Amino acid sequence: GAGAGAGAGAGTGAGGNGEEKKGKPAGEKAGKSTGEWKAYVAPSGHEYYHNQRTGETTWVKPEGFEGDNAALVGPRLQSDAILSCPCCFAIVCLDCQQHQRYHWQFRAVFVQNCEVLRGETLQAQPLPPGLSTLESDPDTLAPVRCKTCRAEIAVMDSDEVFHFFDVIPSNG
Repeated sequence: GAGAGAGAGAGTGAGGNGEEKKGKPAGEKAGKSTGEWKAYVAPSGHEYYHNQRTGETTWVKPEGFEGDNAALVGPRLQSDAILSCPCCFAIVCLDCQQHQRYHWQFRAVFVQNCEVLRGETLQAQPLPPGLSTLESDPDTLAPVRCKTCRAEIAVMDSDEVFHFFDVIPSNG
């Protein structure tokens, strides 16, 4: 399949060190609270975090949040692989899809231990017809690094879909 993993319709926005989600989905379940941040579980089973003071919502666990990592205990996913950083072996994605033509590339919506460098942009080079590695041809891509060792492992496109290229896949 060419679509992103779970929750492809979830909106995202700028801010923080990772992917951000706007609004709270219907049917959410409240979770643990630490300071200004509160953890919720989306209908897809993924945990996300909402800052009650600023209104910011993100899929990436905020710095200093003391939770139980319930996002790792969600429903059994139909993932093509579990992705790890090649430098420090930190898990960066539990739910992804392998590219049909370029088997070393994966894409995902939900990530962990990743830092999006929103201040930096990469220009996508035009490719000959039929050879594009991205489903859409975004104008700019944001580099994505492993939060643990800062190795560059992916890019995030304008639809906020992550495209992993320098990762270690294991059986999903």
